[in-house]
Amino acid sequence: MKLNPDCVRSVLLEIEKLGFNEHATISSLHTALPDYSEEDLEYTCFILSDGGFLNIESIDLPGQFLPAVKAVYSMTYKGHEFLEKVRANKIWSAIKTIGEKLGVQTLDGYSMIGANILTEIIKNHFGF
Repeated sequence: MKLNPDCVRSVLLEIEKLGFNEHATISSLHTALPDYSEEDLEYTCFILSDGGFLNIESIDLPGQFLPAVKAVYSMTYKGHEFLEKVRANKIWSAIKTIGEKLGVQTLDGYSMIGANILTEIIKNHFGF
């Protein structure tokens, strides 16, 4: 399955809305993000957990090869840092355009591009 970077960003933005000690389920994420299938959302949550961006709880279900996401509890520090680099729509659009031109389709690559864009914005603000 292919990781959808727009789904990644959308999931992180949605998880950020959770209050302390609240959690999301794949069903609640699908309700909030109907443009993505439950399968895409579940896969995205697993990958984000595996990459250290989300804290999730998974459960094994009979007859399924992979476990299911029972709950998404929170973003990690790494998740927050990534989200801050890709939050603004204008910057996200630029990240994807630059990534496409360079053939960079990884979250680390998007993070690096975002950091460079933010650095340039800060430099321009201070006249460097």
